Amino acid sequence: MSYASKAARPAPIQQFAIRTRLAESDPIVSCTNLFDWGYEPAHVMLDEPLCRREEEEEELGADVTSVGCICAQMSILIDKEAQLLYMQLQKECGQLFPSLSLRDALDQLRMLELFPSLAERLQLEPSSDKSVTFKEYINHIALLHQTLAMASQIRADLSSSNHKYMAHQIALLYQSLSYGNMKGANFKAQIEEQFPAIKKVTEESQAPQLSKEHCDWLRSITTQIIESCTDLTAPSSQYIQPWMVVFSDT
Repeated sequence: MSYASKAARPAPIQQFAIRTRLAESDPIVSCTNLFDWGYEPAHVMLDEPLCRREEEEEELGADVTSVGCICAQMSILIDKEAQLLYMQLQKECGQLFPSLSLRDALDQLRMLELFPSLAERLQLEPSSDKSVTFKEYINHIALLHQTLAMASQIRADLSSSNHKYMAHQIALLYQSLSYGNMKGANFKAQIEEQFPAIKKVTEESQAPQLSKEHCDWLRSITTQIIESCTDLTAPSSQYIQPWMVVFSDT
C-alpha cells in the first residue's frame, strides 16, 4: 500500500461519554413489565354460558316494569326455548303476589290482555278484557317513529339550497300517514293538494329551490304532524294509552 493511500484514510473517531446529573438521576416513572409475576391476568370467557343459571343470578327487586319486560321477551321468543324466562317470571310474580297463582298474578298486572299469545303459549286461561296487544303496540311505535323522523327530516331540509328530493320525501311521509292507525286523513288531504306543484318544481332543474310559500306550508304541516305524533292525547295515541295505564305507577 502506498504512502498516499495511508494519508487519505481518516483518523478513527474517538468515543467518549458525557456524564450529566440527568443521566445519573433516577427515572421519574418506572414502567412495570406486564409479563412479570404478579400482574393481573385477563379472564377468558369464551367457554362461559351465555345465560347464567338461576342460582348464579343476582337477586333483583321485582316490579311491574320488570314483569312486563319478561313478557315482551317471551312473546318475541314464543317459538323458541323460554324455560329460563318462565322460571324468572314465576319467581318475580311470586314476589309481587305470594298468594296468587302465576295466571292470577299476570291477570292482576293486566299482562294477559297485553300479551295474549303468551297466555296461549303457557296454556293459561286468557283474560276476559281486550286491549292493544304487544305486537300491535310495537308496530304502531315503529310507524309513529317513521312518521316523526320523516317529518323532522323534511323540516330540517327546508333550509337547504337544493330541494331536488323534497317530493320524494313528501311521498314517503304521505305513505306513513296512509296507515289507518295514524289517523292522518286531514294531513293527507293537504299534501294531495300541494304535492303536484312541489313535484313540478323539483323536476325543473338539477338544484331546484322551492318558493317561500311552499317552504312555509311544509314547515307548518310538518310541525303539525310532529305535534300530533308526540301528543299522547291525539287519536293516533290510542295504541299507546293502555300501556301507559299499566306502567304509569312503576
